Order: sequence, then structure tokens, then C-alpha cells
Amino acid sequence: MNTTRWLQLKLIRSASVAAELLFPAACASCGDLCEQVAQLPHRSRWLCLDCEQQLWSKEGNFCPRCAMPYPDLPNPEGTCVTCRERKPAYDAARTLGTYEGALRQAVLRMKHRAYEILAQQVGDLLAERVLQSPFTPAPDVIVPVPMHWLKRLWQGTNHADSLATSFSAALKVPLVSDLIRCKKWLAKQHHLPPSERFDNVRHAYALGWGFDVRGANVLLVDDVVTTGATTHAIARVLKKAGAERVYVAAVARSIGDL
Repeated sequence: MNTTRWLQLKLIRSASVAAELLFPAACASCGDLCEQVAQLPHRSRWLCLDCEQQLWSKEGNFCPRCAMPYPDLPNPEGTCVTCRERKPAYDAARTLGTYEGALRQAVLRMKHRAYEILAQQVGDLLAERVLQSPFTPAPDVIVPVPMHWLKRLWQGTNHADSLATSFSAALKVPLVSDLIRCKKWLAKQHHLPPSERFDNVRHAYALGWGFDVRGANVLLVDDVVTTGATTHAIARVLKKAGAERVYVAAVARSIGDL
């Protein structure tokens, strides 16, 4: 790197630090100032400590297969009743917690373009959760749950992409946004009764053109796992294409629509 370029980068970094001191960032969730997290430059610089703590789940047992909370009882199979009945196509899941309270509010906000920075910060927290409870063997690639191209154009953003971008950077695992494509415009899953959600996403997803996932461990990133219909459908596509394992990382696990 030549001296001129080095000085330019030095000036940019200095200006950025000065701007943060003069104009402290506002929390992407509650809007309060974030001076209290200025000492954490590596992550969550746009979340205040109060909001960050609220986004972490309380201690409890969660099914390692689908992330559904279950009672503190012996579980030799390592899966919950729901998994044993439905047998999801994905192999393991991690979330920040259940779809309620602060997590629910964060997920609803992330769907809007104005809260893209919140999605990125929550992606950092989700990555930290996965680092604490890692998938074994480790994923080879990270893939956001895709949106139909027309719906993406209409909304102007795909919050799963924003989540996955920061998530991938934190885990240092490659992100491939077009590995899976959505072939049809889907009715919103949360508008459908649980019994219709699997039919809604059946044959909706396909492997992107030119990709070979044989033997790969793929990690899907989404906002909420409810019935698991979407992640199940995508996992089936990946497994059919030869993927060894499919993992899921989502912000929240819904427990009220099963």
C-alpha cells in the first residue's frame, strides 16, 4: 500500500471516530443513544445494552433439532415431540429465543427497509449464539432464505439477506445469496393456518443455476421458524441435491402456531 493511500485510510478512520464522539449513534431498536456500547467496536454498535440484553433468551432447554423449548426432562433422543412427529429435513437449529417480547418487536421492525441496520446488528447477536453453541461439523456456506424476485423488488429489501450478511462476516463463513432461489410468489406464511403452510411452500424453491452442493454443510438464515415449513422445504431441495447437512439459524422460534 502506498503512503498516499495509507494516509487516506487513516484520515477516514479518524473522521469516523470523531463523528461517533460528536454524534453518538442511536440504538437501532429503541432510538436511545448508544454511548454505553462504544467500547464494543467489534459488534452491536447500534444496539444499546438494554436492548441487546432483552434480545437474548432466558435460560432454558431448547430442542437442538428445531429450537423448540421443552421441559427440563430426560430426552435421550435429543429431539422434541414435534420433531419426532414431523421429522424436519434440516438437521439442527439455533435461535436467540422465542418469538415474543423484544425479539418479536425486533423481527417486525426488520421487515421494513428503514430498519436494515437493526437486522445487521441482530445478525451479529445470532452469530454469537451460534459460536456459543456451534454446529458440528461446521457449515461450509451460509444462505439466506430467499424471497421471490418480484416481492424483493416491491419491498426494496430482504431482511434475511441483511441478517445473513453480518452473520456470515461474524462467523467467517462464505455467504452465497443466490444458492437457493424462490420460483413463485408465495402467500405470507403467517396469514395461513399451520395446516396449509407446508402446501404453500411445496415446490417453491430450487437450487440456483450452476451450484454443486454435494457433500456440503449448508446453514440457512431466516427471521422466524414457526412450523418450520419454509426451512423444511429448502432443506429437502438441498438434501436432494446432495448436501450432507442443513442447519438453520433464525432470530426467533414461534411456539404459538403449532
